[in-house]
Amino acid sequence: AMATCAPNCTPKNLIIAWANGGWDPTFTFDPKPGIQGVDTPQGRIVNYGGLPIYVDDARPGVQAFFEAWGAVSAVINGIDTASVAHPGCRRRMLTGYREAGHADLGAVTGHALSRELPIPYLVLGDSGYVGPLGASVGRVGTTNQLSALIDPEQAYGLPAGVGYSPVVPNAAEAALIRGRVVASAERQQATRGARGYNRARVNDFIDSLERGDRLIEKKDVMQASQRRLTFQNQLDITVDALEQGLSRAVMIDGRHAWDT
Repeated sequence: AMATCAPNCTPKNLIIAWANGGWDPTFTFDPKPGIQGVDTPQGRIVNYGGLPIYVDDARPGVQAFFEAWGAVSAVINGIDTASVAHPGCRRRMLTGYREAGHADLGAVTGHALSRELPIPYLVLGDSGYVGPLGASVGRVGTTNQLSALIDPEQAYGLPAGVGYSPVVPNAAEAALIRGRVVASAERQQATRGARGYNRARVNDFIDSLERGDRLIEKKDVMQASQRRLTFQNQLDITVDALEQGLSRAVMIDGRHAWDT
């Protein structure tokens, strides 16, 4: 069952900052120095905001992070991901399931609370899982392809000497294209999409047309200073997307490895 917001409540936004990799528990979060059989390197326990963190000069990133953010951090020990490989652990941590095919926390949140928004769940990195909620999820792409799709001025340039330019339809032509697309979807709904899963997917497609129009109206939100989004680019897009009502949940990618 998915949680929903009561009629008079204002849903909160969800921002997921994904740090790929992992700090070994006994190296950082759950230190057990001096216990036989536990592989614990050299270091010392320091409390940051009540969190016992194992630090050492050989691991400066750990110390720097908790000096800055320890007072507002929570550490959850004891999650069994049933895997030591990054892909399996990542799926289990984000979706709660070991097997594929399930939506992650951001997709569920965006779909349950604000599925009418242009992009209820905006994925700025590479780690999102959509499951059956693909209609509520939008991926920017590793080189910001989404901005190229919604804004012709941001589209990828053609190689020199190709000899033709992209066709830009006028208003009448665009209306004819939209009418044909909608009529095709309605035919599918009348034949193979009358009920159940098929009907839901056709409805998703029809609804996405109007949501896409609203996204194009706010195309400037998705623009960044460069094709491959930096962490700062992602933060800027996140704030704008949430403030302007494009999204309810956003996945940010740390863009670097967090292995011990």
